[in-house]
Amino acid sequence: MNAHTIQADEIANQGHALGLNLWNALTVPLNDRRDAFEAALQAIVQSVRGREQSNLIEASAMLALIDQFPAREFRIRGEAEDAYMEYLRLIRADEAADAADYARDQARDERLMGDA
Repeated sequence: MNAHTIQADEIANQGHALGLNLWNALTVPLNDRRDAFEAALQAIVQSVRGREQSNLIEASAMLALIDQFPAREFRIRGEAEDAYMEYLRLIRADEAADAADYARDQARDERLMGDA
């Protein structure tokens, strides 16, 4: 396990906890509860910064309650896996971009020091 997967796991775990807590907080009949859960979840994840992070939180919250949505189990599992991998790609790309920026800065500094 590396830092990227640890970070993605932490966000997925937060989404999982959000799903369970949100479900338990709703006090409406079961059919209405499913709709209320999805509407509330959508409202919450819209406030999360970053599409990949909000997708991972939403997918993890849905995965936490997969037994409440049996007709959509396959789709929920697929979306959760896709969101996890998408988030990993994002943080790896961010890290690569940061490393490239650092290398450019180092090269520029070395050129400037050589000119001095």
